[in-house]
Parts: sequence; structure tokens; C-alpha cells
Amino acid sequence: MIDRILCAELSGGASGPAARPQVGARVSLAGWVHRVRELGAVSFVVLRDRSGLAQLVYQGKVDLTPETVIRVTGTVQANEKAP
Repeated sequence: MIDRILCAELSGGASGPAARPQVGARVSLAGWVHRVRELGAVSFVVLRDRSGLAQLVYQGKVDLTPETVIRVTGTVQANEKAP
């Protein structure tokens, strides 16, 4: 099982050996759904945890509402345009 990291660790906001996983690394995040935006066949979910925010990208629509608690595993991708 992949160990959970905090959202701040994705942007280098934390220190230590787990800080700033490399692009392409597989990570697990857990927290609350902050916002959901659907644009065509892609859904953007902003995840909030105690350290900050991270954007998740899903193919297709998602059935999530604000404040839903979720745990996700995915691949880290860099995107300077992401909020």
C-alpha cells in the first residue's frame, strides 16, 4: 500500500524525505472535497487537507459533493496553469 502524503508535499511545502514527490510518482492523498468543476469529459476536484489544496483530474463525471471525505491514489503531474 502507498503511504499517504499531504497536499503541501506536492508543491514542496513540507520538508523531510517525503517532501516533493517527483513527477510521475504514484502517491495517495486523503481529505475533503473542496470544489468540483466539470468541463466536458473531464472533472476537476480540488482536495483539501490540513496542509492545503491539490487538484485531482478525473476522466468523466464524478459523483462527489463538497465536504465529502475521500482517499485517492494517482500519479503526480506538474501543471503551472492549475489553481
